[in-house]
Amino acid sequence: AVMDRVLVAAALERDVPVVRAGATLAEVHRASAATPHVVLPVVEEDGALAGLLGHHAVREALVARGALDAIVLAEGRAEPVEPLAPAMSL
Repeated sequence: AVMDRVLVAAALERDVPVVRAGATLAEVHRASAATPHVVLPVVEEDGALAGLLGHHAVREALVARGALDAIVLAEGRAEPVEPLAPAMSL
């Protein structure tokens, strides 16, 4: 298939906003509002990918907020993913 010949490096966008795993709802909202991407990478303190946080999860948290503003959000809402290496095929 065509995608087997396309490497991750060819489709990879390196300059994307990330949120730390301990980010609050306010921090996630700011990062989400500042990008056209529909998901935000959630990273651990060491920079390792913890998962992806989609706009739907952010929207649900914003709708349900109230006392949630100061609660850690990102790590509890991020969906785990298996990272790809630039040399892998899509």
